[in-house]
Amino acid sequence: MHSPVSLIQESGIKLDFFAESVEDAIRKSGQLLEELGAVEDGYVDAMIQRETNFSTNLGMGFALPHGTLESQRLVRFNQVSFIRLREKLVWGDSPVSVVLGLAVNGDSHVEFLGHFADLVQDQAKRAVLLEAGGVEEILALLTPNN
Repeated sequence: MHSPVSLIQESGIKLDFFAESVEDAIRKSGQLLEELGAVEDGYVDAMIQRETNFSTNLGMGFALPHGTLESQRLVRFNQVSFIRLREKLVWGDSPVSVVLGLAVNGDSHVEFLGHFADLVQDQAKRAVLLEAGGVEEILALLTPNN
């Protein structure tokens, strides 16, 4: 099985980001995926398109924007970007503090998402992700088997 460790890297975690809107937050998470080399031009626009069709707000302060099915061809390698916002954004019907941009082609992200779901159910770990943790602590939490 593909290890989810490769889905997140230290340079893909940014803290204290400012976003003016949901679209701005999605663009910034997608631009980070571009900077990491994970996606080609056009993927960020597909993330925006996906959001207009279906909100990616997961609740509990987290959103998981990602591209459309058609945009998978723009994914060079599977990757997650993690952006913690300086100020919460109203995203649909609830506030969001953390935006995880997702670039995937295939299903190697399923294990990562299962691990992430377990994390957000733990109040202390959720607090680290939403407010308290530094980059290294967040990376350790998001890397399974730590």
